[in-house]
Amino acid sequence: MSDLQHLSQQELLGLALDAFKREDNGRALAYLKEAGAREDASSQILFMLGSEYAQIGMIPEAKAILNKAALALPALPLARFQLGLLHLSTGELDQARSVWQPLLDLSATSPASYLQCFAQGLLDVSTESWDSARAALQEGIALNTENAALNKDMQGVLDRMAAMASATTSQATMPEANTPADPAPATAELEASHLFISAYKHRGKPH
Repeated sequence: MSDLQHLSQQELLGLALDAFKREDNGRALAYLKEAGAREDASSQILFMLGSEYAQIGMIPEAKAILNKAALALPALPLARFQLGLLHLSTGELDQARSVWQPLLDLSATSPASYLQCFAQGLLDVSTESWDSARAALQEGIALNTENAALNKDMQGVLDRMAAMASATTSQATMPEANTPADPAPATAELEASHLFISAYKHRGKPH
């Protein structure tokens, strides 16, 4: 590993992808760190490095790398979406909204308009605006034809919302004596920290 500095970005990327295939995440991370520290770090390298940091729980490092990718590479909206999600997952609603603003401002004809819907839907979830959250997430799923894993995760959010609504309805019809004295807040099941976006596992070309 001492000769990593002699390898090109493309070589490091290829080695990282191969290491991921062999489930050697430690070696893959070493390749990504070497490539990501260079001035010519590619969008794919930065995205993968930030995603890997998020995957292993290094949230501050993930935020820093994904912020670099989002600012330097506006053509990579998924990096911006992941960065906003990280802020949301740590309770930083204002920061998430700020990071996502360029996505929220996308036109309806943008290829990344599904990310606009997902960002708005998750922000609505965080403020318990259930109807608008449901509509936005469903629209995003319908628009997203390039990232099936992300659709699966957003459908998971919708499923949890439906389960919560059903539980709330059932609880409302129970006799008062059986109603818990201190019911958990409705948002507990949908806190952003419970969301795990499969796109973090995306080892290939980021969309």
